[in-house]
Amino acid sequence: MEPAPELCALIQRYYAASAQGEAAFLPEFVSASPDALLIGTDGEEWWEGGEQIARTWGEAWSRRGSMPIESSQPSAFRSGDMGWLTDRASWRLPDGRLVSFRLTAVFERGAGGWRMVHAHFSLGVPNSRFGE
Repeated sequence: MEPAPELCALIQRYYAASAQGEAAFLPEFVSASPDALLIGTDGEEWWEGGEQIARTWGEAWSRRGSMPIESSQPSAFRSGDMGWLTDRASWRLPDGRLVSFRLTAVFERGAGGWRMVHAHFSLGVPNSRFGE
């Protein structure tokens, strides 16, 4: 296992594309595999297949407008042609509010470079909300 600064750079490129609504970047970022999986922050956000993920993200970016990422702190590692990344960051909503999120992502390196095969975005919820 070794550090993967190229994956940190790739997620920063994804964040920039997201903030600009640059959906043309998505096929370069998301694996075309039908086994790719994206889990979002909402209970209904579960998308399978690279084409579905790219389409869903592209539509969301068009619909919502810019949501720049702030406070990103990615950490990434690789072993052979597999890599993984974690990040704690915040979305800047159009109304100016910040929403903190956590991200874990898995990447696979192929002939076209690194592509995301799995990602899970989550919002931290205090344990006290569950009676602890």
